[in-house]
Amino acid sequence: MLDIKFIRENKDIVREAVKNKNRDIDVDKLLLVAEERKRQDEKWGGAAHDDQHDTATFVQLIEDYAGWARTMAGMGSHNKARNRLVQVAALAVAAVETIDRASRDGELA
Repeated sequence: MLDIKFIRENKDIVREAVKNKNRDIDVDKLLLVAEERKRQDEKWGGAAHDDQHDTATFVQLIEDYAGWARTMAGMGSHNKARNRLVQVAALAVAAVETIDRASRDGELA
């Protein structure tokens, strides 16, 4: 597995490797979600903040943000909808990371 820092610092190398392996991965979209995740961590405090929330809370946040994306799309604001969907993807990553930490620490069965 590649570290996101490595991908950020070596975008062109990673893009070429993806192409050479005939993988259908958009490195720029991956980095877009990673940058949003970084922004969220800086705003809210990262793992210390995230670990205060259970999975149901994350699912509710994801549903709310997805709903706002749907509303924006319905109003023809596709760029705003796209931005919300990037936030949804980053929230999903935060949820998975929180679950993984809790599982690793024996807090989940």
